[in-house]
Amino acid sequence: MKLNESHASSLAGDLTRGAILDEIRILSLQVTLRFLMQKDESLSYIDVVFACGAHINKKVNGAVYADFLDERSAFLSDVYRCMGSEVTDVTMTDSGVLAIDLGSWGVISIEPALDEERADGWSWRFQFDKNFDIATLSCVQEGGRFMYFADKHALGQA
Repeated sequence: MKLNESHASSLAGDLTRGAILDEIRILSLQVTLRFLMQKDESLSYIDVVFACGAHINKKVNGAVYADFLDERSAFLSDVYRCMGSEVTDVTMTDSGVLAIDLGSWGVISIEPALDEERADGWSWRFQFDKNFDIATLSCVQEGGRFMYFADKHALGQA
């Protein structure tokens, strides 16, 4: 289902508000931020998966990085300090930026570039476990623009 950025932001905010940053996984260039949420008396997981540029606006040194890997190293160091922080809001822009507000810890900004080609088609995505109606919420490049899509879990998926 295709969504405009306002609807996508609202949906992501509604589904993730109150979730706690619980885990960081790194596989090659791909980063997964795992959030934990108490939902209907069970624990649920929300993963945010990306392989594009990212930063946290509350930088310690305010450095500007000339290289993707240097920026990525700084981001991973910064985001590690945010472990245990609660999501207070989520917003998206028509330029594909995903902003996850962690209150006093700052805002995680995931910023895909239009020239980044991905074989799987998405720039970043939320993956929700089976306790949510929505399975994924993705940012996809299409025709030189960023678009948002939500998919429900398949029937009978456990």
